[in-house]
Amino acid sequence: MTFILQTLKHTPWQVYVLFAGLVYLGHAQTKARSVSMLRVALLPLLVVPASFAGLVSLFGPRPEVIGGWLLAAVGAAALALYLRYPRGVTYDAAARVFHVPGSRVPFALIMALFFVRYTIAVALVRNPDLKALGAFALCAGIAFGISNGIFVGRALQIRRSRPALPGAKVSLPEAA
Repeated sequence: MTFILQTLKHTPWQVYVLFAGLVYLGHAQTKARSVSMLRVALLPLLVVPASFAGLVSLFGPRPEVIGGWLLAAVGAAALALYLRYPRGVTYDAAARVFHVPGSRVPFALIMALFFVRYTIAVALVRNPDLKALGAFALCAGIAFGISNGIFVGRALQIRRSRPALPGAKVSLPEAA
């Protein structure tokens, strides 16, 4: 208990402000809402680069960090698309908005990403030698990548619910 209290006591106040903002953002995702494509894209456009930059700032641009993050992000995005997450999204062409059902999954992902980042930072402060361990760096990259990939896959799946424009043609390159 003393360790937890000491850790919380030495946590910078900005972390608490960030946490409160993320709780608010995550809670908003639990309610059904109508959103534009820009709003759908905004969460991954903000979270993914910030998360990746945070990961690289902790471990440097090491191959196991970037590789673990990239593989996990692509795999998680592909899984979200394969599972068609989220389901029940509809598109209102007249209003140009998506109707997205509320879900606790984005809230859980936002919180997981925050706590993973916080835990890794605390572990590195307590034991700076962990930074040199390739396995620790790889696990951090994978953890960040999974949640980032789900955010991207979710946005792509929501976008997928918008029907193609009438008369739009898809042309495939001809075989050589």
